[in-house]
Amino acid sequence: GSVEKGTDFNAVTGDDQTAGNEECTPTKRKSIFSRWAESMARHPWKHLLTALVISVALSAIGIIVGDFSIAADNAGWRSRGTTIANRHSQYFLLRRHWNDLFNDVDGSIWQELQGNPQTGWEEFNNDRVRRMSRVESPSELSLFEEGSGAYFKTFRGQIGDNEGFHRNLITAEELSACETDWYGSRSMISGGNLVSVWKINPNKDGLSTISALDSDVLLGICEAETNTLSILEKRGLCSGCPSDKCLPPYSLVFMVRQRIEGGFDLSCTELIAQWPTIQNEFIASLAECVEDVKVNYEPNKAGSLNFTSCPAGFWPSVVDDKFGLDNSVVRYTSSYFYTDKDDADAIYGIVDELDRASGDTVQGAYDTTNAYFLEIYIDELVNRDMALAMGSAFITMVAILVHTGSPWLTLMGLIQIILSFPLSYFFYFFVLKIEFFPFLNFIGVFVVFALGADDVFVAVDKWKNARLEMKNNTTEEVASRALPDAAYAMLLTTVTTAAAFFATTICPINALYCFAAFCGLLIVFDYIMNIFIVFPALCLYDKWLLEGRRNCCITFRKKYITREDESGDLEINSEDADESEEKKSLIHRILGGFYYYLHKFRWFSMATIIAVFVVCSIVTNQFGLPDTSDVALVPDDQHFKQNERWVNNLLSSSLQARAGSEAFILWGITPADTGNWKDPCESKKIVSFVSF
Repeated sequence: GSVEKGTDFNAVTGDDQTAGNEECTPTKRKSIFSRWAESMARHPWKHLLTALVISVALSAIGIIVGDFSIAADNAGWRSRGTTIANRHSQYFLLRRHWNDLFNDVDGSIWQELQGNPQTGWEEFNNDRVRRMSRVESPSELSLFEEGSGAYFKTFRGQIGDNEGFHRNLITAEELSACETDWYGSRSMISGGNLVSVWKINPNKDGLSTISALDSDVLLGICEAETNTLSILEKRGLCSGCPSDKCLPPYSLVFMVRQRIEGGFDLSCTELIAQWPTIQNEFIASLAECVEDVKVNYEPNKAGSLNFTSCPAGFWPSVVDDKFGLDNSVVRYTSSYFYTDKDDADAIYGIVDELDRASGDTVQGAYDTTNAYFLEIYIDELVNRDMALAMGSAFITMVAILVHTGSPWLTLMGLIQIILSFPLSYFFYFFVLKIEFFPFLNFIGVFVVFALGADDVFVAVDKWKNARLEMKNNTTEEVASRALPDAAYAMLLTTVTTAAAFFATTICPINALYCFAAFCGLLIVFDYIMNIFIVFPALCLYDKWLLEGRRNCCITFRKKYITREDESGDLEINSEDADESEEKKSLIHRILGGFYYYLHKFRWFSMATIIAVFVVCSIVTNQFGLPDTSDVALVPDDQHFKQNERWVNNLLSSSLQARAGSEAFILWGITPADTGNWKDPCESKKIVSFVSF
């Protein structure tokens, strides 16, 4: 229980800290950690190779047997386990089997839903579901098959009900054999078709004095539609007419062609030449129609867009919400193309070839009716951003190389960081039993590279400091002091950081739960790999220097380190020690200079910091709330983002907002989520309320 005078004793490791001092004698047996460190120093290759073989084998098992794959889609963001989530879980299952249940004569469907697990919470591997909008999945469409529901009461079949609409189309020779029923159908407005939204006077915000109904603007839209349709036809990416021809897009140009005799056979130039003959009458009729729609439209009444005041074939996507009797300027309009959602990827590949008009008076922005292009673009950005992880690895490598001055230690440091990823996945999959691996987990790569490099710095610095004080001691003696100290120092940061991530696993959102669990594992396994790979590598490094080996793979520094110069190699010999003691390292000089000026201007620095804090507090308190709950993942001037923004200015979007949302009451069902909360694809069953 006592230590002799003159002994520097480490209370954590239980070691004598005066090893190498012949005047001091240890009074306590070395700890198990020190003895283990000495064993590692005596047999470094055995420890290193054993660690590498085991870690590589487990990594291979985790990646291959664990069927490592990444869910790049936006799955896993629905909460689980809450009362509302449990209600939605049961509603989700009923919704998917809505029609089957209504036709369930003998009760077999109900028994199937109760007795056998059904499709899971989210089908993130289903490309078809992925391409569908919130209200477009096959199961949800069945709810509105007869026109019930606010959404499709707003968007379904309004054009085709206008008197004379199809008669006028059939008389057009070009469209006589085409699928004209597509116009105004549910397939047009929500079938994943290509749609372009046109902004008039695109470089000017607010109200524009130029209108889409002006001859030159209408000509630009017409020519852009024609060129785009030609590109789609050549690649077989549109349909609607025989002989691989395509239906003309639905737009203002379409309505103008319909009102001019033989309009569908005219070129854009010929069409615009006749436009002035009907321009005033058409604008007046359109304005009267829009005013009628704004006043009398009932979102919960099917066919409520069929106003007699509206031109034949009117659909509210052709004008913006500011157009009317008091404003005859159309600032935004749109064009719907008859395409197939299965061709969305092919169209996305050529979207840059599609004509967006000149951009001077009018500019178009393309996407599908379910914003598929924007989603794919965001996914591409995420994949592209993963290249930054490689940049992070390179920067980490350079930092380790500069700090250690040893390519050998740098290589071992990178190996321990890289291996921590598949090892974490092994534990993640086989021990925690989590099969869902969202793309968000890859952010952990940045975390592990940062903390991994920090652990390497700690281990190397502890070793060099120990060697400085024990110049004449063996590698085993240095290891017995440096390695336990380094392991303890790294343990503190590892535990606190990992605990913060693991604490986040209480979150009911699946993607965040998986991310927190995986990042916590990354930090833990990085610590383990540092001990089993970097520590033996340090022992080998020291042994090689003791033996006089100084090739470029071991170290590229030529001078010996001294007590003051901790940025160089280990000082094995003591020649020129007095001269080296007087020379301070670069880091020492930088930090010393920083302290000098900080101390000299300390009162000014403190006043500046307080002033900045006050100013920032005042400015941040003036920040307003976001206009919408949408997360802005791309800039507003991005092509697909423009489509998303501009479409909100159309009258159809304004009318859709009136429809509000729907609520469902399900009788005889108990709120429950019987699936695996760790996996959004896990199946579940209906839970009925027996007494009901």
